[in-house]
Amino acid sequence: QARQQKRAQRVYLQSKLVMDENVLMAKHETAALQALVASQRSSTLSGLSAEGSSPDLFDSGSSGSGRAQVYDASFMQPELELDFTLSQPRGWLSERCALMQNGLRLEMYTLVRALHGMNELSKAASLTDEHVENFFKWFADFALIYQAHLEWEETIVVPLFRARMAALNPAYGELPSEERHVKLSLRLNRVKAVKALFGTSPLRKVVRELTTHTAAFLPLALSTSRDKEAFEYPLMETVGNPTKDLKALDKAMLVWWSKNVGVYKCCTLVMSICENWMSAEERDEADRLAKTKITHRLMLKRAHAVDRKRRELVRPLLRQANLATRAAQHEEALKKVSAGSLPS
Repeated sequence: QARQQKRAQRVYLQSKLVMDENVLMAKHETAALQALVASQRSSTLSGLSAEGSSPDLFDSGSSGSGRAQVYDASFMQPELELDFTLSQPRGWLSERCALMQNGLRLEMYTLVRALHGMNELSKAASLTDEHVENFFKWFADFALIYQAHLEWEETIVVPLFRARMAALNPAYGELPSEERHVKLSLRLNRVKAVKALFGTSPLRKVVRELTTHTAAFLPLALSTSRDKEAFEYPLMETVGNPTKDLKALDKAMLVWWSKNVGVYKCCTLVMSICENWMSAEERDEADRLAKTKITHRLMLKRAHAVDRKRRELVRPLLRQANLATRAAQHEEALKKVSAGSLPS
């Protein structure tokens, strides 16, 4: 027990130190993101240029960790790049949390690309009320699930493991992500509040406000997810009991999500978000492990139907983002050719 206490304390102090540094870096979010993705940018962009198409997690048939990782969001802020790299969980808690974390990453990836498409259509004076209305319909589901995920962790997950940590060392304070969750809720609410402008303000203003507030929300959301996966979940695994705590979390998860989101949305919207990032092999494995296969497959069928309807809402915006990305890649390639860095 003494060894476990020392180990847990060491992991806690290390993770808190790193995350405190990241909180300071969050004041300069653009620079921090550039540093995080600098090592991946060249390979990702060159791969996309070679394929001649931009990444589309909804429209492409690819899945798993091979999907797009970095997105050029300079239309939101100068030189802003967002890292959507899927996590590769290794621990008993991390694997469970990755279901929602990776699913929400793909949702945020769709969010930034839909906004990209809206900005392009707005510049071309081709944006319609239908485009914006459908975007807000899609965004309402994302905001509901993202906020529920934050509340689930704050209400169930964090208290459980804070109690485990306090039993080992009463000096443990709150986890760094708790403060970030408050900021994320506030920033997400600001994005949601833009809907009040729709119908009373010009579409150009609606798009501008959406872009501004989303640019404040997304970098913090992505960095918080990465830090929790790198530091907090491993810390929780160190102080927790994989058999006892995982069983308690599974039971609490069913009750909490059904009560706060609704059974139907849990069986459709939540399931589709959790499964979107999986590869075909992982989906087959989930189906194989299902206790009631007929019920599981019926729920999956409904979940996929809901997912298809949501895709259709923002598909024109994603298509426009594709065109803009291809044009930017073509322009960049022409610059390299003219500079003599690439063969003509």
